[in-house]
Amino acid sequence: MENYLYDAFISYRHLQLDKAVAKRLHTLIETYHIPKSVQKLSGKKKMGKVFRDEEELPLATSLSDNIRTALDASQWLIVVCTPALLESRWCLFEIDYFISLGRRDRILLVLADGTPDTSFPPQLRSRTVDGQTVSVEPLAANIVAEDTAGSLRLLNREKLRILAPMLGVNYDDLRRRARRRRIRLIAALTASVLLIGTALGVFLTLNRIRTEALRREAAEQARIAEEERVRAEEERVRAEEEQRQKEQERKNAVYSDLGERMERAGAALAESEKRSAVNILLEAVRISDENDGMRRTELIALLRRALYIEPFSVIARFNNRNVRVNDITVSPDGTRAAGVVNSNSVALIDLNANEILYQVTAGKTMLTKLQFSADGSRFLALSDYGQTVVVWNASDGSEAFSYTSRQNSPYHIANAFFWKDAKTILVQDMAEFYLVSEDGTQTLFYTVGEQMDEYEPDRNLISYITGRTISEMYNFLTDDYSGMPVVLSADRSRILIGGRDGSTAAIVLDDTGKRVSLPGVVINGVQYKMPGVFSEKWAMSPDGRTVSCISLIGVLFGWDTDTGELLYLRGFEYAQGFDFSAIAFSADSTRIAYTAEDQLYVTDARTDEIALQASIDETSYVPELAFSEDGKYLLMTNQSMFIINAETWALELLESAEFGENYNNIVPLENAFLITRFDGTANFYSMPAIASVTAADAFDGTLCEPVPQFLPGKDLKLFGEHELSQTYLQTSGGGETAPQLILARGGATAALAYPDGAIELFDTDGDGSVKTMIGELSSKPEAVAISETVLVASDQAARLLFYDLEKGAVRSIATPGAVYGAFAFDPEGTLLMARTASADRIDVYSVETAELLFSMRAANETFAEFAFSADGAFAVGKTDSGRYVIGNLWKDEATLLERAQALTASMQ
Repeated sequence: MENYLYDAFISYRHLQLDKAVAKRLHTLIETYHIPKSVQKLSGKKKMGKVFRDEEELPLATSLSDNIRTALDASQWLIVVCTPALLESRWCLFEIDYFISLGRRDRILLVLADGTPDTSFPPQLRSRTVDGQTVSVEPLAANIVAEDTAGSLRLLNREKLRILAPMLGVNYDDLRRRARRRRIRLIAALTASVLLIGTALGVFLTLNRIRTEALRREAAEQARIAEEERVRAEEERVRAEEEQRQKEQERKNAVYSDLGERMERAGAALAESEKRSAVNILLEAVRISDENDGMRRTELIALLRRALYIEPFSVIARFNNRNVRVNDITVSPDGTRAAGVVNSNSVALIDLNANEILYQVTAGKTMLTKLQFSADGSRFLALSDYGQTVVVWNASDGSEAFSYTSRQNSPYHIANAFFWKDAKTILVQDMAEFYLVSEDGTQTLFYTVGEQMDEYEPDRNLISYITGRTISEMYNFLTDDYSGMPVVLSADRSRILIGGRDGSTAAIVLDDTGKRVSLPGVVINGVQYKMPGVFSEKWAMSPDGRTVSCISLIGVLFGWDTDTGELLYLRGFEYAQGFDFSAIAFSADSTRIAYTAEDQLYVTDARTDEIALQASIDETSYVPELAFSEDGKYLLMTNQSMFIINAETWALELLESAEFGENYNNIVPLENAFLITRFDGTANFYSMPAIASVTAADAFDGTLCEPVPQFLPGKDLKLFGEHELSQTYLQTSGGGETAPQLILARGGATAALAYPDGAIELFDTDGDGSVKTMIGELSSKPEAVAISETVLVASDQAARLLFYDLEKGAVRSIATPGAVYGAFAFDPEGTLLMARTASADRIDVYSVETAELLFSMRAANETFAEFAFSADGAFAVGKTDSGRYVIGNLWKDEATLLERAQALTASMQ
């Protein structure tokens, strides 16, 4: 007799129906109780184990070893047949492999879905006999039903069709034996029931008593459970209410926080701190977005106000009212400044936060020549009247390193500069220049007078021009090095040392201290070099190729630093001393600007060919001169500050300081520039790149059509109450005594403006009688306009009136400093354009608040036309020459936020 580990191997697809049938069949076979009569016939007392693979076979080229071993050890193969079975290569492989074992007659089928033709494997529907293919009918049980539950019920009944061949008995015989066994079980059960019935009566009586007790106990438990449920529900409600209150408190806190931020932003705007306001509002918008857009409309409106920026207007400022800061020096990126406080301390200022971060002190007194490193990480100063150089870390004010004069006495250190990085400084100690490192290393770089073997003091350029020896013109202090000019190129690759007196010449060195050239000129074969005297100011181009010198004898020189050859020489008859006071190169090294006498010049840096020239009306002394980074504007300060267009020579801005508060430092930045004053004030001024007001040759959008003064086909009948109205209404000649008739944009209201300033409002849809009379103006209105909600008027006394039509009350009366000659409303009626009577300026107002938002200027022209764009996104003015001045109203929110981010980034 063959011995098998498994009675059967079930092959099936791992789909819902197939898997459910396989699992139930597995259980039915292993738990089937074999009738005793069948046990004798089959020799089996109980069913054996069944193998059913519960995992889908992996994708491979052959059956796994486990499956082969299981099939080898299985007496029968039972296949769960559905149409999906025929799509499984592995189920078909299992059948083929079982057939190869010579057990074809031991394969049983369970039809779970479909028909035999669509579900039975083809290799079981036929076989080859004596070379002929004949159809066969495999042993099968049919359990096809409407759903899986129905199939499983049929399987309980049809299981004997599977078990009969496995036990080696006839199906009908097994079914009869099973039926007889079931009858015997029912009879035995009936007898047991009768026997138990009697005992059950007693039991039920006792059980009723116990059940009642249990019922009462259960009722009590239910009552307790209900009380606990009610308590839990109350606790849940209480917790939810606490959470709601906490959330409301949080929202209230956020609401208040946003309000406080808006107040801070509004205060910043009132102080022209637009950059600070934008920073505050961008953070507030982020918080709003995290809280379902709370107060977002208000924030966006305020952010829009902050971005109404005119060219060359103040957008940020520093003015510490508690500490007087002088000699302010600004870091290269414009974010920080250092200034002297009380002569012996340095205050480090955060220009973004508008506050002093800390103060540092070195020595006993007198700090001068403040300077930042190129990366802004450190700053230095001379202390104790030029006896010591101290370098501080800008991050916390800690001292990084220092250098003390070798003579150990005041006034010996004449100059100190940061070298290639923030770790090394170049120090002039009397006649010697040292490179001093943060690790204490001191390297001699150059000594004044070295590398000048061919220089002859008697043959110097100044003496050649004047015909006098230097000693005849000037007496020198032998130990005075304080006025020696030292100029470095932007990359520190070239250094010019101007020399001390007639015994030394100006020299250009490379970054190793080796001589590159001695600036001079060859005349009739004789070399004449520039002596180290009579030079008011030197300047070197950023690329290091050109140096220029303003001399005390009224001559401007320019040299090629590579060769020392003279590029140009310009003399001025009366320009001496302070008449030459400022000189600067453009960032691209192509142009140079300087002052001479009362003139300002912009010339080619290599040829001195004049590009621009203008008179300086304010003063002949200009302490500071600088080009903007893009070279398009020239910045100049004295008692006043000028911004001049270097291409058109138009004066873009003129601002005067108060008496004694002259301007000094100029720091050009990427999209702005910073100006400091002697009183410690520092202001950022916007460049056109970040202004909302721009100039263009054309405007691509569509402009609003002007509102007609009279409505077509409307017959107006007006009955006035003003004491002069009848006289004016009866005037037929017009002229100065005739009132102006103005209609509202919607046409429902009309107004008569009289020369004495009175304005009568009429309801055109009613009986034509006067609605109200406005008497706040005291002189003839030059311009009147009416929208659906407001009337605006400007009189000859330069008063601007906003009158609320809905409330019947004056909103505001302002004095803008100009008489307006015409008005225009935007499509929504929320903004107003007001063109001055001189037509050289257009002011844009908020109708609701009567606040001046920004101004548009015609730049030496007048505005011929002006209007809002049809989409309300721009305020547009067209000049007489056809140029456009366009004010962006930032209606698109995405563009607004993008521009706000760009503004803050451009100032970092």
